[in-house]
Amino acid sequence: MGVFKRLLAERRGAAVAEYGLIAAVAGMAIAVASLALGSAVTTELVNLPTCGTAAVC
Repeated sequence: MGVFKRLLAERRGAAVAEYGLIAAVAGMAIAVASLALGSAVTTELVNLPTCGTAAVC
């Protein structure tokens, strides 16, 4: 029983969990941004061949 009380009183474990959550959120944000950027680049590359013949790119 003393082990559980000591673990609950210790704050280092909570700090590590908080940093883990921050890292997970940052990783998700990077993944979403890279997917959006990839879609934009793909669209531009697909439209590139028609840009030379169109009046407006």
